[in-house]
Amino acid sequence: MPRTIAVRIVPGRFTLSLSAAQSVCLSVPIRFGRARAAESGSRVYAGPDGGEPFMRFGGLLVGLVLVAGIAGTAVALHSREENAQFVSQQQALAPVGAAQLESLILTTSDPRPGYAGRARAARCFSSVHTALGDPWACVVSYPRSPRVRYRVTVHSDRSIYGSGEPEGHPLNGVLTVRGCCVAGGTGP
Repeated sequence: MPRTIAVRIVPGRFTLSLSAAQSVCLSVPIRFGRARAAESGSRVYAGPDGGEPFMRFGGLLVGLVLVAGIAGTAVALHSREENAQFVSQQQALAPVGAAQLESLILTTSDPRPGYAGRARAARCFSSVHTALGDPWACVVSYPRSPRVRYRVTVHSDRSIYGSGEPEGHPLNGVLTVRGCCVAGGTGP
């Protein structure tokens, strides 16, 4: 359900509108200036001019706008709270092992222009000890030299994406490797 907070300032009138299921509108006539002194010398905020309240300070209007903004921010932040079920599923991921990632990379073909053939050997390692082990560094041997070094990311759906270049022979571009899906293993 969309929630709207609208503030409209017209000379002599301040309007705050909140709309949700029902529309609420608050309209307060405001006059800027000093409060008038009553005959007894005390300050009053509603004078004999029709009962319109006077603002003692112009900053009060700014404060009211800030309060409306903070309320809107609180509503927006509350709606962005994490989904507990999604977080628990992500934390329960089976770890990705180097052997499982290597076996998936062995199913890829040589991405270099003019080269053909499936990968013959792959060696992957990660220095991070998380469930997915990202980022992984993999060195892949294809039928024709040189080997290709990839930086591989394993996504939460177990698909992979890696980019790299041949060792010692930089290209005018980046080689990519993609695949799905890495089986769970014993970790990096």
